[in-house]
Amino acid sequence: MTFSIADKNKAYQKYQELGLTKEQAKTMLEYTHCADLIPNYYITSEDMVGKAGVWGHFGSWDFTKATMYQNTHNLARADAVAYLTTTFNLSEEEADRMYSEIQTTKGDQWIAPWPGYVDCTLAGISFQRGL
Repeated sequence: MTFSIADKNKAYQKYQELGLTKEQAKTMLEYTHCADLIPNYYITSEDMVGKAGVWGHFGSWDFTKATMYQNTHNLARADAVAYLTTTFNLSEEEADRMYSEIQTTKGDQWIAPWPGYVDCTLAGISFQRGL
C-alpha cells in the first residue's frame, strides 16, 4: 500500500489508522517527514549529462549475472553448467541456456541493459535551458 501525505499530522494519524502504535508512528515520521534539512543542490555539466547512459548502465548492473559471466565465460560448457547449477541452484536446462547467452553476448550487454533515451529534438519536445 502506498499513500502520499505531505502534512505531518495527517500522516501521523494515517499511520495509526494503518495499525502502528503512537511510538511506531512517531518513528515512521522521522523517516518520512524529516525536519531541519539542509538545502540540497545537484550540480551537473553537459559532459556529465552526455555520460548519463553509461551511469544508467552501471546503475542497472546485475551482480548475479556479472558473477555468472565472470566465472563461466572461459569454461567448457559442461564445467560452466555444473558451476551454474551448483552455485545458483539453476536447472540444467536453465544453466545451459545461460551459458549459451554468455557465449553469444558481450559481457556488458548480458549483465545489464543499455538505457535508451529519447532525443528531445527528434521527438518534437522543446525545453528552456537555464534557471
